[in-house]
Amino acid sequence: MNGDIQNILFNREMGLFTNFDLITRNTWSKSNFIIPDLPTSVEIISIDCQDNYVICLTARGEGYLFNVFQPEEIKRLGTTNEHILKLSFFENSVLIVVINHLNRDLKLYSISLPVTTLEDRTEILKTYSIAFDDFCDYDIYNQNLMIYNHNSCKIISLKSYQIIFQQPNITPFYSRNHVIFIRKYGDITSIASTHLLDHKNYLFSLPDTKDVLIMDHFDDILFFAHNQKIKAYDLKLNQKIKAYDLKLNLIQEVSEMPKKYYIGKENSIAQYQDGMKIMRKSTGKIDLKPSLICADLVDIIAVYVKNRGVFILDLSGNIRQVIFPIANIRAMSMNRETGQLILCERRHLYFYD
Repeated sequence: MNGDIQNILFNREMGLFTNFDLITRNTWSKSNFIIPDLPTSVEIISIDCQDNYVICLTARGEGYLFNVFQPEEIKRLGTTNEHILKLSFFENSVLIVVINHLNRDLKLYSISLPVTTLEDRTEILKTYSIAFDDFCDYDIYNQNLMIYNHNSCKIISLKSYQIIFQQPNITPFYSRNHVIFIRKYGDITSIASTHLLDHKNYLFSLPDTKDVLIMDHFDDILFFAHNQKIKAYDLKLNQKIKAYDLKLNLIQEVSEMPKKYYIGKENSIAQYQDGMKIMRKSTGKIDLKPSLICADLVDIIAVYVKNRGVFILDLSGNIRQVIFPIANIRAMSMNRETGQLILCERRHLYFYD
């Protein structure tokens, strides 16, 4: 048995890591690895996959795309004068968000799959004339862009190219198709949330005016930082009782402030000095200190811990498998179409089924 697994089992027998439930049978096995024909100086910092296509973003703002069946035919997605900020799949195309080195303009391009040449890309949202300083947020999962220019905050749907929210002289918080407003009145703080698509509204108050920071907003729960604590507001309970009655425990204190906070497609994870916590469910702290986190599939979370491997977790924090890669992993992704886990070192990609 691998020494790391032995250590985990020993610690569990000693009463440590009691939230770990390790299953050692092989549920994820390596199917293949690929060496794309990237320049030798490239350092990949993020990857994403859709069907048999892989997009890579480098530390120098370069973007590349290739087909896993033809890794030698790699396509560069930007020009030498461009720094790519965001790179994502957008239906049957690739969305490229770039800043021009020469004039600092922010531009968005769409290029259809399969890509034959960079000249095939099409600029979108040209009529909005967006500068880099106008950029506020980009929701890679719901494909919404948030900008602030001409004294007005706008949220633009890249699916319809329509403005789905606009308000002058204020920039609200944005999270998962929600806009959240925080206002202070006298000795209370009011927090209002509106869903941009179904227009559901929620309103509640805090009994002081200490600073509030929105962390994540699911359809059923809102996580926010307040008074050096992470707290959760139960939206489902809000639908049943009066939201302003704080005596009914609508607001739950979840944890201390995390060191980092990671937002994935389905889940969010708080990372602390001594471990991590899956925020979607009420779980205890998990004794892992990951270097990378991937939480893009329902009910599955993968975390990479340097020199220990990739841990496959369920939403309760139980370890379902440990993958021990032979090299340092620099990026991870999950192919939501094929169900594969992709691990990337500097120039190699490992695929697990």
